[in-house]
Amino acid sequence: MILFSELFSRASIVPDAFSGDVEITTLVMDSRKAMPGCCFVCMPSESGDSHRFLSSARNAGAVAAIVHSREGFEAAVGLGLACAFVEPSLSPPPNPLLHRRPPSQANRRHRLQ
Repeated sequence: MILFSELFSRASIVPDAFSGDVEITTLVMDSRKAMPGCCFVCMPSESGDSHRFLSSARNAGAVAAIVHSREGFEAAVGLGLACAFVEPSLSPPPNPLLHRRPPSQANRRHRLQ
């Protein structure tokens, strides 16, 4: 488990907005895979707004969310989730954690230590 705020500190990311600090066990990007203690990561896409799954993730046990819009931030906080708003960037800084995983595992759920 790791504190939500520590996740950002270790990744050297400063969220645009932050609310609440809870212990999280796992990161998930699919609300159907949400479980108690997880952090639901909303990703921007052309096919739809993943913020619409915040309620489903919370109902499945998510305690936090990482969102990509101010509206998503307000929605997550309104649902009682700890939340971080991170503005999408065209060229995100390299994440050394991603380079350790084989590409075939990039979209799988990962336990945090």
